[in-house]
Amino acid sequence: MCEIKLTAYVLLLTCSIQLSRAKTTQEQKTKFLDMHNELREKIRKCTLSGQPPVRGNYELMTWDEAVEAQAQKWSDNCIFGHGELKGVGQNAAVAGSVEQIQSEALLLAS
Repeated sequence: MCEIKLTAYVLLLTCSIQLSRAKTTQEQKTKFLDMHNELREKIRKCTLSGQPPVRGNYELMTWDEAVEAQAQKWSDNCIFGHGELKGVGQNAAVAGSVEQIQSEALLLAS
């Protein structure tokens, strides 16, 4: 089974006023990853309303510190959207904190 890396492009954009540069805690990483994997499981089981048939690989995601560092470097540019990383999924969201992101919002991930 190949390991799938999760790029958490959770862009906490405060470009005009940057109040905090606090790093994401392990607890926040775990919570975000759990929410993402919970949604992936719903997709895999075709339990979302109006969902098309499942295609492709829906394995559980794992956190990758190197990919996180690349994602942070991209988000530091204050450009909302996908970065130049290849071979990884990229999800973009805007929130004041990881806790504000709801699992349903991950449906918008591309």
